[in-house]
Amino acid sequence: LVRLAGEDSLRGTFTQRHAVLFDHEDHDIYNPLQVLAEEAGKGGRFDAYNTPLTEFAGIGFEYGYSVGNQDALVAWEAQFGD
Repeated sequence: LVRLAGEDSLRGTFTQRHAVLFDHEDHDIYNPLQVLAEEAGKGGRFDAYNTPLTEFAGIGFEYGYSVGNQDALVAWEAQFGD
């Protein structure tokens, strides 16, 4: 399991640019890394989440998630200066 969270992580403003693609006509969401994980057939997951820009809440939740799911790679991004 790979979990990426932070403000605007789905659209991506840093190195994970466009982790999720949006179809503006029918509002579908396409997560290409999740599709690759599913096609590999090993039960992998790539989850990306938009979260509010609250550093303490974000870091606290993601830290807790990583402690409870030690087989997960958890990354949280911050947009300091907004």
